[in-house]
Amino acid sequence: MKSRLVFMLSLSLMYQVAQASREERVMYIERYKSIAIQEMNRTGIPASIKMAQAILESRAGTSSLARTSNNHFGIKCGGNWDGKKVYRKDDDYHRGKLVNSCFRAYATPEESFMAHSDFLVSQPRYSFLFKLKSGDYKSWAYGLKKAGYASDPNYPHRLIEIIETFNLQALDRILQTEDPEQWLMLADEISLESFTTSRFINDAKVYYTGVDDNIQQVAESTGVSVRRLLKYNEGITSSDQELAPNTIVYLQPKRKSYRGKKKYHVVQENETMLDISQRYGVSLEALYERNHMRINTEPAKGAKIYLRSKPDKQYQPKLRSMVDLIPVQPVVPLTDPKSDGLNWEAPAEPELNPTIETHPERQASEQQEVLHYTVRTGDTLYGISRRFGITIDHIKEMNNLDSTQIRVGQVLQVKL
Repeated sequence: MKSRLVFMLSLSLMYQVAQASREERVMYIERYKSIAIQEMNRTGIPASIKMAQAILESRAGTSSLARTSNNHFGIKCGGNWDGKKVYRKDDDYHRGKLVNSCFRAYATPEESFMAHSDFLVSQPRYSFLFKLKSGDYKSWAYGLKKAGYASDPNYPHRLIEIIETFNLQALDRILQTEDPEQWLMLADEISLESFTTSRFINDAKVYYTGVDDNIQQVAESTGVSVRRLLKYNEGITSSDQELAPNTIVYLQPKRKSYRGKKKYHVVQENETMLDISQRYGVSLEALYERNHMRINTEPAKGAKIYLRSKPDKQYQPKLRSMVDLIPVQPVVPLTDPKSDGLNWEAPAEPELNPTIETHPERQASEQQEVLHYTVRTGDTLYGISRRFGITIDHIKEMNNLDSTQIRVGQVLQVKL
């Protein structure tokens, strides 16, 4: 007989989760956030969902299965389990009599987290969940119920409530990376303060967007006017701009300096000043001024960006070169240039005149006068305009755009 894991949640366990104190749940999150992020990177299951399920099903690590068997998800033995086992009465009956159920016992809680991921990945009925947008924890919560994960009709609401109460969606913002040291470092930076002050960053109130949210919808949900939202959020330029799930929208002005303990931030690969501003709730203008940087410049990987204490007057972080900011374009085959629907210009033939001296500065200026930029995930016209030091209206004019909406893969002309 084909065997599979069986996940069942008893009514008593669902009731008892409410008895776990807030402090217990916060400490539980702090203890297991790294394995949740690791599993998100490995399998694609949102770390917020993983943590919420673990909190709910193990009573934040206080259930007997979690304490005695490191089993945090109520994973039963199944027909192919040859490891350690424990028995307890749950929901299995034989001839009308409640009998002991067999549960797996793990050497470590982390093994339990991984086994839970492997179960969801291996079962075809959950496959549609892995096609959802990254960070869409609400659709995951309802999808688990739809796929039959739990019989409790309130299961999705319980997960969402836990996620939003403790700001677990912050864990989902750590994108996939092949470098485990990087996500471990980022996980460490999500502190207990993040879970206990779930709706504030640097003492400024924030809102986390859902799927297909725009600023107009955020304004209606929060009661903060569109005009103020556009003023508080440098990366958002219009009311109809689409925002990715879990985008941070500030409902109050960002602060001039960081009020936490951290003095500076070490720049990661492809990280921008706007990214840092959003992450720490420090205004973009204040960040540039504090670090003696010109507006529109971007720091290089590994540079230190000071958040609260001012560096020496002579200090300036290493900057990213313009070449680093321009993605390498693929070689275009010599076919009809109009076939792809893009405005195409044939490159000018170089003048072969050995008597004319070519100055490197002039040559670079001429080569960078008109560039073709391919839109990537997370790009906005505002971000592109800051990256290349030109206005949004200029980009719209060059590319005949009627709005600020752009799509991934779209090629834009950018004139410096």
